[in-house]
Amino acid sequence: MAKSDPTVQWARAEESRPYFAYATNYLIDTKNSVIMEVEATRAIRRAEVGASRTMLHKTKKRFGIRPDWQAADTAYRNAENLGCGS
Repeated sequence: MAKSDPTVQWARAEESRPYFAYATNYLIDTKNSVIMEVEATRAIRRAEVGASRTMLHKTKKRFGIRPDWQAADTAYRNAENLGCGS
């Protein structure tokens, strides 16, 4: 972590040099091609998975909308996330 910004951390893509980074996470209505919510997190999987729950909660609170189904990459496939039906 950077002392000046505790939410940023070192990240590295394959065969690249490490760099300080955030991750951006998007909740997208694919039927209408609309970004419903954006959540910036530290560039670690645990934070990204938590962001999906935060975005779902914010979208329900703000717009009264909860998706019927979700699509995501395998990083989001865990017991905590799959059980977030409330």
